Amino acid sequence: VRHFDEIQAHDERRVALGADLEIVSQCMRCLSRDDDWADEVVQSVTLQWIDEAERKHTVLKGNPLERYEGLRGQLRRRLDLKRGAVAVDVAAALQRSAAAPAAGTLGASVRQQYTKLSHEVLKKRRLKPLRALINEFPVAMQRSTPCWLASPEVVAEIFPLQKDLFDLVIFDEASQLAVERSLPVLYRAKHVVVAGDEQQMPPSNFFGAANDDDDEDGDEEVPEALKQESLLVLAKRIYGFCYLGWHYRSENKELIDFSNFAFYDGALNIAANVGRSTQSAPIKWVPVDGVWQGNTNAVEMRKAVDILHETLAAPADGRPRSVGIITFNAVQMDAIKDEIERRRGADSAFATLMLAAETRPSIDERPFVKNIENVQGDERDVIIFSVGYGPDPSGTFRRSFGPIGLAGGENRLNVAVTRAKREAHVICSFDPELLVGGTSKNLGPVRFRQYLQYAKAISDGVPAAIEKILLEINPSVAVGAVARKAAVESDFEAQVVAALQAEGYDVETQVGLAGYRIDLAVVDPRDAAKFCLGIECDGANFHSGKSVRERDIARQRFLESRGWAIARLWSRNWWLDPEREIRRIVALLPSPRPRTAIGQLTVAAVAETDDPFAGFEEAASKAAIAPVAPRSDIAVQTAPAELAPHESAIQRVVEVAPTPTVFDPNAWLSTLPTDSVREVFEHLVAYGAITEPEAIVMLKSPREMRRFALEFDSYAALAPFWVRIEVIGGIKRYVREGPRVS
Repeated sequence: VRHFDEIQAHDERRVALGADLEIVSQCMRCLSRDDDWADEVVQSVTLQWIDEAERKHTVLKGNPLERYEGLRGQLRRRLDLKRGAVAVDVAAALQRSAAAPAAGTLGASVRQQYTKLSHEVLKKRRLKPLRALINEFPVAMQRSTPCWLASPEVVAEIFPLQKDLFDLVIFDEASQLAVERSLPVLYRAKHVVVAGDEQQMPPSNFFGAANDDDDEDGDEEVPEALKQESLLVLAKRIYGFCYLGWHYRSENKELIDFSNFAFYDGALNIAANVGRSTQSAPIKWVPVDGVWQGNTNAVEMRKAVDILHETLAAPADGRPRSVGIITFNAVQMDAIKDEIERRRGADSAFATLMLAAETRPSIDERPFVKNIENVQGDERDVIIFSVGYGPDPSGTFRRSFGPIGLAGGENRLNVAVTRAKREAHVICSFDPELLVGGTSKNLGPVRFRQYLQYAKAISDGVPAAIEKILLEINPSVAVGAVARKAAVESDFEAQVVAALQAEGYDVETQVGLAGYRIDLAVVDPRDAAKFCLGIECDGANFHSGKSVRERDIARQRFLESRGWAIARLWSRNWWLDPEREIRRIVALLPSPRPRTAIGQLTVAAVAETDDPFAGFEEAASKAAIAPVAPRSDIAVQTAPAELAPHESAIQRVVEVAPTPTVFDPNAWLSTLPTDSVREVFEHLVAYGAITEPEAIVMLKSPREMRRFALEFDSYAALAPFWVRIEVIGGIKRYVREGPRVS
């Protein structure tokens, strides 16, 4: 009677459950009090919901991840083919437009323009200037040369002042273009695209002061548009704009992280490094005892040329590296150029290396020496900075940093420190800590000090110092990056991590920043300094993709270009069969190392008894080695007596964790030398044949196609099938034949 009210309330709750009562009843029958009922119920309901959804929508049945991967591969190949076809179509259209029109298609006067223009082009003497050709043969010139690359001044000089003369005008590096310089080109344009970066160099104002002094009419009102710093600023103010978030240049994130935090508020999409840590830091701090005298630093000058010599003499990945030297003033730039010429005459080996570098086919691969003011637009594999500034001959250090100390000096610094693709060397004659506590009304000197500290911390390999500097620069981005790195997005990802760890692999979560984070990254068991696989799950990062093309093609290709191997894991498949999914992932990984005494290989000494595990814990504690629970897959082997001299009979217990072997009929593809060659053979596997034009698109150039043809026999020998080469209508085709029989 005392508990009557509680019993009555319990019965009322049972009635209120209605249809859910059956779920509770099953839980009571199948689960114990120690089980986590909430997780079990959620799991059961999730599986039931998946089954019900697949019964109603048959298209969801089977394995949607496999279908998705197949469709993604098809889309990737077709986009590549389309890109190649568009290039061919544009080239054909230009060729047709450049050819003289047939009789009857255009007026006689236009055909005469083509005839006369052809005559002028073939002349050897008394050549007419370009402006005259454009004025005399406007239609023929426009149709035969529809695309022009020119500065605003050249456009204004050689083209007639005709409204809508060009269908489209694209301004590049518009942050450096003053509004008044762009007006003549804007008048000639029907449509305009303005591209640039406000965080880079503004328009040069070297002659601005002189021109202001010469202006006699000081009361003349200046239009508001001309008051804007650049065409880029004006265009952003009037028209809509969008940011390009990809950073393609730097192969190591450390080369761009500083600018991403200091100038772009963490908005750049940067691929995480495949290497967890690098034995050779991508930024190298080179301290020297230099003296700043006469706006030059002779010690740094010689050191810069030494590093140039070393870099040219040491190719990377089988190819020579491109090099650029950047100085912080023009006098130091000229001094380094003079030192290079002096070194040529004194060192024949250096002269040979420089000649080879300066005559490379691409101008973008040749070495340069430039001042910070004129390096925008350049990039090289290796960038060498000669800071120059330092103590004078009396030992006095003055905080005067030339153009970096001026308004907008931080933009000059941003340009300089983002030129390197692979590696940067910072030659400096003072400790950056000397600049701590300095005062400046401009941001340039502050960012200069922070970059020098950052470069030194990267070179020294001190993560705490790096994080401290980035936190000072941009606290919100730095804190968010640390928080994301430590967390998983869902219980699903946490379960995957736990399963991989149980297989013997180390896993890191949320590797990288922004939209190019890797959900799970598996550490390579053969080399703990790098990752061997990135796993992307169908979580928030996956669903936030702006388009299928960006998410599934461009993003993955970008990550692969940075060395990542990517696998996908979907929660639907995991909930239905986690063991199958973990076996699929493990099949893509190298075998884990044998377990060591700190958790990967467990060794214990045990006394000899009828039960091999009797007294196991006691003996293990004597050997100061952690015990392992008895398992059926333990191999017991007799061990050398010296392992535990205090025991008369010793045995070694080694946990055996064999990796399941999964047969992959296309595993041979991974032995091919490059991604492009692999893509050609993947197409051959999927479609049974590939034409030479299709292969050229995948290999990126006719030159690579010729190399592919020369090496084809060695590639084809790796395939489990024969390949026939045929020529139909003048087009070569590679055709897959029957299997090789050993």
